[in-house]
Amino acid sequence: MDIASRTPEGEPNRCRVCGNPSRVEPSADMRDATCPECGNLMWYPQSLGTKPPRLSPETISRFLRHTALLSLERRFGMPAPPEIRMKLGGTWSIDDSKKWEAAAEQATSFEDFICRGPA
Repeated sequence: MDIASRTPEGEPNRCRVCGNPSRVEPSADMRDATCPECGNLMWYPQSLGTKPPRLSPETISRFLRHTALLSLERRFGMPAPPEIRMKLGGTWSIDDSKKWEAAAEQATSFEDFICRGPA
């Protein structure tokens, strides 16, 4: 039996949200691809020698809050009430996102999530 082996294909990039290094083939027209780790849209420069623009901490924080909100809405099958949106306000880091994600996994309802908060 022959063992199949492959070398990574695609262009190297690092997700600006989760920091995951990857080799993904970007789309030909827009030069973008989805991060295989977190699903963030990664942009690729036109040539391999240039760097993509840096995301601001506010943009990263907004993405993390939005991802948490979508996760809650999928879990409970309905739009989140305004209290949830207020609870998820502020500036987030990757660590904050992981804490809120754990709280969301343990919550049994939106109300439980509001009371529980991150550990």
